[in-house]
Amino acid sequence: MDWKNQLTKTPYLVLFIVLISIGVGTASALITITLSGNVVITGDTTLQGDLTCTGCVDSSDIKDGTITGNDVSTNFIKIVRVNPGPCVDVSGFETGWCPDNSKQNFRIIDNSLSLTDVVAITVIGDFVTQICFVNSITILPSGDFIFNIRCDVGPVSVSKLNYAIFSST
Repeated sequence: MDWKNQLTKTPYLVLFIVLISIGVGTASALITITLSGNVVITGDTTLQGDLTCTGCVDSSDIKDGTITGNDVSTNFIKIVRVNPGPCVDVSGFETGWCPDNSKQNFRIIDNSLSLTDVVAITVIGDFVTQICFVNSITILPSGDFIFNIRCDVGPVSVSKLNYAIFSST
């Protein structure tokens, strides 16, 4: 019985391929096949030739620049650039990006956040050696989602904030 013909007659086929690199220029493949329905496979099950995947993304799709930031859903990754401006009071909490050379803590409102998301930040235009990081994501009494930024040295007043939210859902 021909293996290829068995695959085409199988009502349900789930194929998982894990490639494990072994040395330079060589690889081995582990294939797990789950079949359901009235399927009987007999004879040699050695696969030879190429397996193809319709609609899959491979490294050539990424290397040649065909996938850009506009192709990534903002439901998965959201990138925001914030210019310095005045902070505002929200439910008794000062919020916004308002660097002034001395302020070290900032609360940024972004209601696209969830408590399990990841936020990465970059402070731009400040040539002082400093470390800024997101130390928590919380919900204000107003119901607004915020992330809290802590800097070891206050960013200068012209510093810009870039942040990316990586959705966990």
